[in-house]
Amino acid sequence: MDVSEIVVVAEMELAPGREDEALGVLSELCEQTHARDDGCLIYAVHRVVDDEQRVFLIEKWRSREDLDRHLGTVHVQAKREREKELFVGKAKASFLESTGFGLPGMAAI
Repeated sequence: MDVSEIVVVAEMELAPGREDEALGVLSELCEQTHARDDGCLIYAVHRVVDDEQRVFLIEKWRSREDLDRHLGTVHVQAKREREKELFVGKAKASFLESTGFGLPGMAAI
């Protein structure tokens, strides 16, 4: 892992009755991010197995600068405009850097 890479893990709760709509917004966000955002290494949405109202967005960026550019894009802004109606509360996001422990290829996302 390059020392400048950054991982973001964001937990979100889907609004009851609006799950399909919220997942559609996240799907579009993923598609646009994959197609347009330079420096994106991973951008994936995962649902919690025993609590389908909760989802995690897991991102990996080549650098903090690439992440910051992504956060200013039209597709991120489109998601933010719908957050209050489609999600419960604010996303809980953590910004992570690898410790480098363990075997290369197995010790970092």
